Amino acid sequence: MEIWHEEHVLPVGSDNFRAMSFHGMHANNPDSLGQIGKLVNNLKLDWLQFEELMIDCVFPLVFEKLKTDINEQLRRYDLDRHDQLMLEKDDFEIIQDELVTRRNKHILAPHIDNLRGALTILYYMPPDSDHMHLGTLFYKQVGSGRPLLPKDMPVPFYAQYASSFDITCVEAKRVPFAPNTLIAFVNSIDAWHGQHLDELYDRRGYQSFFGVREALLDRIFDAKSVRSLTCGGAADAT
Repeated sequence: MEIWHEEHVLPVGSDNFRAMSFHGMHANNPDSLGQIGKLVNNLKLDWLQFEELMIDCVFPLVFEKLKTDINEQLRRYDLDRHDQLMLEKDDFEIIQDELVTRRNKHILAPHIDNLRGALTILYYMPPDSDHMHLGTLFYKQVGSGRPLLPKDMPVPFYAQYASSFDITCVEAKRVPFAPNTLIAFVNSIDAWHGQHLDELYDRRGYQSFFGVREALLDRIFDAKSVRSLTCGGAADAT
C-alpha cells in the first residue's frame, strides 16, 4: 500500500516478542499517540479514512454474511440462557485494531484470538506479490480438549494456544498472502489459526477485532466473565 509508512514498521522491542512490531491505530492511554497520531497530516488522513472504511463499510458487509455463525458462537457461552439470542450489527463495536508487521523468521502456532472479540478481520498489505505461501493458516482440531472460557481466565484478552491444552491441530487451509486480500472469521473457541514466516520478509497487514458492546456483555456472559472482560488488556497478533 502506498500509504504504508516506515513509522509503522519500526521495531518497538517487539522483535524480542514473537518477532513482530505491533502498534495500535489509536492511543491506548493519554500519554501515547498511537499509530495514526504519530503521522504527518496527509498520511494521518489516509489511515483515518482507511480505518473508517473498515468500520463503517467492511464490518457491516461481513457481519451480514456471518451473522448466524457469530450468534451461534456467542450462544455457546451459556446455552441455558441463549437459545433465542440474536444480536444485530449495531450491538457490536470495534475492540481493537492495529497494523502488524513481522520481519524475522517466526512460527505463530495454532491459537484463537482474545475472547473479547467475536469477529476478526484481517487485511493483507504485502509489498509484493511473490510471497503467497506466507498467508494465514487455518487448522482443524483433532481429538478432545478446548480452550478456557472468560470466567476461567485471569486475563481473557490474550490469545490461547492449542499446545497449552494438549490440543492437536492439522492444517486445513492456507490463504494466499496476496495484495489487498481481506479475511474475516468468527472468533469461535475452535477457530485455530496461525502463521509460518520461514524467511526474512516484511510481512505487513492490518487486523481488527469486533465484539459485543460493553453494555451488552451481561447478555452473553456470566457476571464473573463480564468483570474479567472489562478489566483491560490487549489482543494478540494474527
